[in-house]
Amino acid sequence: MTVPANAPAPASDNGPNDQVITIPVVPEPPQETPAEGRFTAEDLEKVRREEREKLYGRLSQQDEILKATKEELEAVRKAREEKEAAEATARKAAEDEAEAKRQAELSAKSLLKEREEEWERRFTELQSKYETDRELFAREQEYNRLQNVRAEMLAQAADDIAPELVDLVQGNTEDELRSSIELMKQKSSAIVAQIQQTQVAARAQMRGTAPTGYGVGPADTDAGYRQYSAGDIKNMPMSEYAKLRGQLLPAASASARQGMFG
Repeated sequence: MTVPANAPAPASDNGPNDQVITIPVVPEPPQETPAEGRFTAEDLEKVRREEREKLYGRLSQQDEILKATKEELEAVRKAREEKEAAEATARKAAEDEAEAKRQAELSAKSLLKEREEEWERRFTELQSKYETDRELFAREQEYNRLQNVRAEMLAQAADDIAPELVDLVQGNTEDELRSSIELMKQKSSAIVAQIQQTQVAARAQMRGTAPTGYGVGPADTDAGYRQYSAGDIKNMPMSEYAKLRGQLLPAASASARQGMFG
């Protein structure tokens, strides 16, 4: 039972010598009985605590998931970088190998080109030498053929050409040789005609005929004669022949053989 603070103290059953002490009594607050369907503060705090724990658990779990995700992403990134680095290294090695191969091929092609140029140069030189030798051989054949033709023509015209004029027969072709022989025939005929014209006068002056040549010199003494062979006449300078021509031609008529000159 609750006693009011200002209520008078009850009479003591003690005697007159008993003392009584009076103190105030604080009444206890009435305990409220929660109504059905309502939560107390403790319940709310408990709920809040439980929710906080659940939230912290979820956050901690999310942190772990995030950490694991970050680690996984880091591993993936590292693996990708390593793969890219390996691919780049392999690609660089392949490029270096391809470049080295290209350089080697270029060197081989350059060397092959130099060899081909050298072979072409040698082939050109050999071909040029072959052409030169062939032309020289052909020219030599033509020269020999013309010499044979010349010898045949001279043999056929031996009686019509003075021996001293044989060496003057020249020509680069058969036609030129024929023309040269005809010219020497004409000159030889002119010489014979001149000899015949002067033969009568020459007989009066002749004192004899040398067995191997003919004499030229004063008629009053044998010491004045000089012998001239065919070689002397052939090698005689043209200026000396011009001086002695008037004496040589009459003397030649006296030693003429059968036929005109041969």
